[in-house]
Amino acid sequence: MIDMESMYEVLTLNFKSSTDDKKNAVTIHMKSGVSHFGYVREISEASKIVKIRLVTPSGKSFQDAYLDIGSIESILATSV
Repeated sequence: MIDMESMYEVLTLNFKSSTDDKKNAVTIHMKSGVSHFGYVREISEASKIVKIRLVTPSGKSFQDAYLDIGSIESILATSV
């Protein structure tokens, strides 16, 4: 299992390397067993909260979610 600092580093690198031409998608597996797919929109360094633009499997629906980095089990980063 990855520690919280490593999770934060992965999310920060993913967010900073996104451009208008390339969006970095992430699949986030939560400790609760729920998985989310979306794009990193904002990261709060002080509170270790990440804002994710969630995308449904159909790709037609979007919703923003705020996730506590400490509740993340694992992250899979993908360029799309």
